[in-house]
Amino acid sequence: MSSGLACQTFCLAAHAKGVGTVIMGVIDDDSISKIVGLPEEETVAALIVYGYPDGAPAATPRMSVDEISRFI
Repeated sequence: MSSGLACQTFCLAAHAKGVGTVIMGVIDDDSISKIVGLPEEETVAALIVYGYPDGAPAATPRMSVDEISRFI
C-alpha cells in the first residue's frame, strides 16, 4: 500500500470520528526518525497532525467543474 493511500485512509477515518487532520510533507526526516526512534532501515514518508477542531470546520471553496476542465 502506498503511503499516500494510507494517509488518505487515516484522515478519512479520523474525519468520520470528528477529528481534524493535516498531512504534512517531511522536510528533515533524519531528525524526525531520531525523535521517534525509527530503525535506520525505515524512513518517514509524511506526518499527520490531528486533533479536535475548536468550531465547526468549513469546507474550502471549490471551483466548478466548468472552471477547471473542458471536454474536447
